[in-house]
Amino acid sequence: MTRSPAPTSARTKARPTFPVAPVTTITPKVLTQRLRQLERDGLVVRTYHPEVPPGVEYEIKADQARFAHDAAQRTGARRS
Repeated sequence: MTRSPAPTSARTKARPTFPVAPVTTITPKVLTQRLRQLERDGLVVRTYHPEVPPGVEYEIKADQARFAHDAAQRTGARRS
């Protein structure tokens, strides 16, 4: 499976049902709780789309994108 290169924009979007990177050790309930906490902390913006089924998009705020990228790199380096 070929992965797409990381987005180059300052804002990265992902729907919680289709994460950017595969996540196998987290339940949908816990993922939703974590994303809501990140929204309360001001790190992400949640956008609701009134469609069937309802859609929700989370975006990393532009001023937090670099911080999130660096944190993800450090986390990945520790797991390797």
